[in-house]
Amino acid sequence: MCRMYDLFGIEYFLPKIALPKRSVTSERSSRSQNIVVKPMFPGYLFVHASQNSSEWKRVNYCPGVKSVVTFGGIPASVPDEVVSELQTRSRGAGAIDLVRPFSEGDLVVIRSGPLKGLTALFKGYMSDSGRVRLLMEMLRRCVEVEVWSDQIEKIG
Repeated sequence: MCRMYDLFGIEYFLPKIALPKRSVTSERSSRSQNIVVKPMFPGYLFVHASQNSSEWKRVNYCPGVKSVVTFGGIPASVPDEVVSELQTRSRGAGAIDLVRPFSEGDLVVIRSGPLKGLTALFKGYMSDSGRVRLLMEMLRRCVEVEVWSDQIEKIG
């Protein structure tokens, strides 16, 4: 689909995100084997064209396009600043890295599993497998626990 935009000379942007796989792999596995890159907004991409432009007709007829998102028949617009921020955050690997959103010392809450609802301090990533280490207080002792990174959420 994006090749057609290149042929038509239409400026486009398909934001992608890098997510950890939940499968445990060997220590010899590379980071890329433990990461899945997916579109941030499946089924959508940003196209830069003026609202009165004939480019919209060409966009509608590109393979894979169902239709242009419109409101009252007018193509929807997204502020340039929003797209620019997504582009800036996507540089480098070509995807926004959601694999490591936590930093040591972050206060987190566990959202699922046997420890659901408990708070902890983020200690670090175990590897690129998606598992993380947390420090929690249990029975008046500081205990280190391991959970999947998608089971926790940063507080504040």
